[in-house]
Amino acid sequence: MVRRMNITFTIIMMLILLISCNKVSYNNLLSEENDKYFILYVGSSEDGHHKTPEIINKITDKGKITGATLMWSLENAKKQYPELEIERSPAFLIFDTKGVVLKTYSEQEAIDFLFSR
Repeated sequence: MVRRMNITFTIIMMLILLISCNKVSYNNLLSEENDKYFILYVGSSEDGHHKTPEIINKITDKGKITGATLMWSLENAKKQYPELEIERSPAFLIFDTKGVVLKTYSEQEAIDFLFSR
């Protein structure tokens, strides 16, 4: 009886471990709606001032965006989302309901992508 409980406990723990390993740190960046997108912008502060990228103003009124996260520190972005492998800033990452659909360092490329959808 005790052996059976130990085996059951071991199997449950392995399943929990397996499920938790499949989670990614960027689940909060996924779009909540089909055919709409979420933007992660990683920029930098110039003299302590944050400049909102044009993409936010150009795209949000088109109804294609469910949300956006603006980060002003490349190091923080790398720590918070290591599997995204963000190499430099500015970086524009666009997510659908399943994951990253575009990673670019060109704002114009990100705008063109969204307008083509």
